[in-house]
Amino acid sequence: MEHLMKKMGKKKMLGVFICIFIVIVVYSNSPTQRFLEPGNDLGTVEGWEFNTSRDASLYVLSDNSTILKPKDFCESPTFLLIIVCTAPPNEQNRNAIRQSWGSQRNVSGSLIKVFFLMGDSNNASIQQDILDENVRHKDIIQDHFFDSYNNLTLKSIVMLKLVSTYCIHSTTFLMKTDDDMYLNIPPLVHTLKAGNSTNILLGSLICGAKPIKEIGNKWYTPSYMYSGKVYPNYLSGTGYVMSLDVASKLYEAALQTPIFHLEDVYITGILSKSVKLRPRNNGGFTFVKRKYDPCVFKTAFTSHRLSPMEIRDQYSQLQVINLEEECRLLQLSKNNSFNIFGYFSNSKAKPKKKKICY
Repeated sequence: MEHLMKKMGKKKMLGVFICIFIVIVVYSNSPTQRFLEPGNDLGTVEGWEFNTSRDASLYVLSDNSTILKPKDFCESPTFLLIIVCTAPPNEQNRNAIRQSWGSQRNVSGSLIKVFFLMGDSNNASIQQDILDENVRHKDIIQDHFFDSYNNLTLKSIVMLKLVSTYCIHSTTFLMKTDDDMYLNIPPLVHTLKAGNSTNILLGSLICGAKPIKEIGNKWYTPSYMYSGKVYPNYLSGTGYVMSLDVASKLYEAALQTPIFHLEDVYITGILSKSVKLRPRNNGGFTFVKRKYDPCVFKTAFTSHRLSPMEIRDQYSQLQVINLEEECRLLQLSKNNSFNIFGYFSNSKAKPKKKKICY
């Protein structure tokens, strides 16, 4: 060492040591090093690995990205545009919606439109079925991204792009939902017509949720995708509504914000926070399957995890002509401590208080 220092000179050698020290400090604090350190989560999200770009503009700004888009998409004034996010093979789900709640086109004088949004299946046989299905119904929107659970965020960004491009002057509200959902349109329309038509982001609010660090979990979140300890408040992706001005703001924010694979957290949490918009809770929305009671559900908006048969059945039961009168009589019997089965019930138990976040 002394020989080396004499040969190089003490000042030069000191400079070498300083450079080495700086490199060590910088590397030890870099995202790459923290990702590789023992004890940190080493998993990745399929399709969104550590070195995969999450720049949304690379995936949605191509002019040739859309495979299918109905010719009449947003051509006429529409109060509520419903985009049902679906997977290419799920034709039975789509047909159940077409034959039930999706068949409603005019509710309380307001025009309703329903379209199905999907990605590419990478399967020639399924793709041909989709093309044939679209010839029959003309209600499918398909984009070039690969359709998968981890690409649901891309699907919703495509939705925001389309409505921001084609619907901004013709549509009042946008609703995003899934193909295993029942949507009760009349009370939803009534609620929307009673409020503002701008600055609206409404659904089932989730507060204080923390990233899951269990590798292999469906909702696993590695630190390289989200480093915070708690997610921003967000709306369940099973069903939420926004005004068109909000859709435009969220789309612009998406082009500037790295993609996060959990769609609802990203769209209604991360993006809404970036544009200083608070998602709002409404009890009509839910991300669970409601215990079916037509007298309760006639005022609710959504129910989750329904089979195609259940979607049709629920719609049929809600179309009963004298439903209002039947529910009135049922409520009267309950008030008299007597139910429809003839049993007395004098229970005065107080209902449990639900924790509500704002």
